[in-house]
Amino acid sequence: MVLALEGPPNYPASGTLPWKPISNYSSYAGYPAAGINYSYVQIASNGNSVSFGSLKGGGGDTEVSQLANTTQPVKWMYFQDSRSIWYIFDSYSGSQAVMRLMGYDSSVNGGVLWKPINNYPAYVGYPAAGIVYQYVYTSTDGRSIIFGPLN
Repeated sequence: MVLALEGPPNYPASGTLPWKPISNYSSYAGYPAAGINYSYVQIASNGNSVSFGSLKGGGGDTEVSQLANTTQPVKWMYFQDSRSIWYIFDSYSGSQAVMRLMGYDSSVNGGVLWKPINNYPAYVGYPAAGIVYQYVYTSTDGRSIIFGPLN
């Protein structure tokens, strides 16, 4: 399954983000379902990149066709805690930044409201977060985020 975050005008900040199906996903947030549009979608064994095979369908959609035959770096990783709250972790720059998903607002650049949790500057009205954890990193298989003790 591949989804792209889209920001239609006046989308309600209801906690459900307007993800647009790109490959192998049912209709969602007002967007139509997407069939299997690539010969393969493969996550690298370390989780640092995603490779897309040749185009099988969806060629009329630029967002689908531009990914065909490419490998894209994973820059932010989404994860959900035991309370079903969503977060992202900067797995690319080494900053150890972590932000919590707060909602969606089409008037904000990018549409998504993130609250800094660890090592990130102030963002759309939320205060900056210092280095709260002694460390935050991705497991060697790229499937988990490891948090150290609080500072």
